[in-house]
Amino acid sequence: MEEKVFLEVKQQSGKLDLSLPTRLQISMFNPNCSGQALTAIVIWLAQQRVSELEFQVSDTLQRHNFEWRKSVKHQVAATLAHNAGEEWLNRNRNAITLSTTLFEKVSIVRWNFWIERKDHKLIEEEFRSLSGTDPEFAKSLEAEVSKYFLKSKRTDQKERREKSLDFLLEEIAVSELSARDYLTNEIYPGQRFLPEEYLISRYGQKYSLSKQNFIHLDFEMI
Repeated sequence: MEEKVFLEVKQQSGKLDLSLPTRLQISMFNPNCSGQALTAIVIWLAQQRVSELEFQVSDTLQRHNFEWRKSVKHQVAATLAHNAGEEWLNRNRNAITLSTTLFEKVSIVRWNFWIERKDHKLIEEEFRSLSGTDPEFAKSLEAEVSKYFLKSKRTDQKERREKSLDFLLEEIAVSELSARDYLTNEIYPGQRFLPEEYLISRYGQKYSLSKQNFIHLDFEMI
């Protein structure tokens, strides 16, 4: 049975380029990336006449958080994060199935596809090095981490901040790599990271992030 949707998508920023395929960024624990919200996004994208849709499932990215949240070793955290991805896929099967009827092409790309590439590690190390030489970039990273702890109402501790910084640098590196490798409309039900905005404003065309067509979505009840 098709899920009834009581949410209306509102585009907060950006403009869809219909000459590009479209990537929907899936954050495992963002409620706006699942259930009714996900179905609403899928329907809205179809209404905008998007033809190709990719679900970018950032499952194993969560291993950084699981290490401190669950007090487990890295490999156990990676397994838990992978399982979270499996659970997300099962829970949102209806929305994914619906998308296959609405778009010419649908694909699901999981996080390991990006982080297992050698060039990802090089990009991540470049950004990590930049955080040591550009104080404003470092400040933007710290501000984004602080925003996370405030929003999630988690206790802000040194070890947790370090893991969150690893999380953030890895995600920004994937954004850069995916923009270099496969330029798309980047759809996310949330705001763009402060460090990404800084990199674009400070370094412009040096990074492919500047070419990424980021679109921030939000919702209203109907």
